[in-house]
Amino acid sequence: MKSFFLNCQSYLLNINIDYNPAKRVAEGSVNRKEAGSDMLGSMFRSGMVVFIIMLMWRELAVEVEAQARKLAADEVKALHEIARELGKRDWDFTKDPCSTHSGWIHTETDPMNLYNSTLICNCSFPGDVCHVDSIFLKGQDLPSVLPPSLVKLPYIRQVDFSRNYLSGTIPPAWTSTKLEVLSASINRLSGPIPKYLGNITTLRVLSLESNMFFGPIPPRLGNLVNLEKLISDMTNSEKMKSWSNGGTEFSYVDTDLIFFVGDYSVLNANYLTGELPQALTQLTKLTELIGSNNFIGRIPNIYGNWTQLQKLQISASGFEGPIPPSISSLTNLTELRISDLNGGVSQFPFLRNMKDLERLMLRSCNIYGEVPAFLSDLPKLRIIDLSFNRLVGISRRFTSTHLEKM
Repeated sequence: MKSFFLNCQSYLLNINIDYNPAKRVAEGSVNRKEAGSDMLGSMFRSGMVVFIIMLMWRELAVEVEAQARKLAADEVKALHEIARELGKRDWDFTKDPCSTHSGWIHTETDPMNLYNSTLICNCSFPGDVCHVDSIFLKGQDLPSVLPPSLVKLPYIRQVDFSRNYLSGTIPPAWTSTKLEVLSASINRLSGPIPKYLGNITTLRVLSLESNMFFGPIPPRLGNLVNLEKLISDMTNSEKMKSWSNGGTEFSYVDTDLIFFVGDYSVLNANYLTGELPQALTQLTKLTELIGSNNFIGRIPNIYGNWTQLQKLQISASGFEGPIPPSISSLTNLTELRISDLNGGVSQFPFLRNMKDLERLMLRSCNIYGEVPAFLSDLPKLRIIDLSFNRLVGISRRFTSTHLEKM
């Protein structure tokens, strides 16, 4: 800031505002044409002076406001406790956490979005005070537990502790927060998925994938009525995947609720079992449902409530066929993937009204009969996999369609 003002001062000293073209004409040092040109130049220089002065005041006002607004003292104390509970050793408490200091904001380029150490404040509150809004600590090798003291940050909305070595479970105290985004994926959390998570009804994003959770999905999660994406993928996968929420890759953070429960082979996956709770039918805002688990019983016929669903994936989930007829009501689907159903012969599901469908996989689902003609009429369908079924007429239906892969 100091150098900026010095440069402006130097420029201003070199501008002759009191320049008088008419006087120079009278003295005979310039003609009228040159004087007119000099007058325009003088006006331009004068305008530049006004612009620079305005810019100087604006920069000064921004800096003064930033210096005046600091994190509330009780929240600074809470961050000290959170750092101890997490095992976070490199937060620089000699600087205000709401400053733009590199000790509090991640500045390195990471195209894969695997690492992040950033604290974001909200300074729009009345008075000269800021509050912690978001904490992102991805891939920081944190060795301890999820911090119970997070509850002492009354305005916290988003936390991402993914890709660490945190153990234990989700602190019960967090149920008194108004969290919208909670990510603790790829850690060492264990035990049953806590029922009390269903009390955090503000949640939009809940990511618990690739931990060591086991047991059934609690029906109380049906209380998460703001949930838009439910991804309950519990099995080990053959290759590592990446995920993003619009963001904020967590920069995610946007308006999606994501419920991850396993999917990576780099750590032990979760082992959720049992039936899919009927209470999940209350999640009417779902746009994505992905389940690859160790469930039992038939695929539940509960999809009729999820009319906003755009992506449905039930792969190697442990479910039995047949494919339920309610799937035909999901007319907003862009992607439908069902595979490896146990038992139960299925007829080909009625997908005629899925005009936005781009990807279709019905692999090893014990489907029999003729491939329906309406598939070739779906305008956006690009990729299809109907392998390991008892179907006929596949090549006849798709010899001249717009498919990219089959």
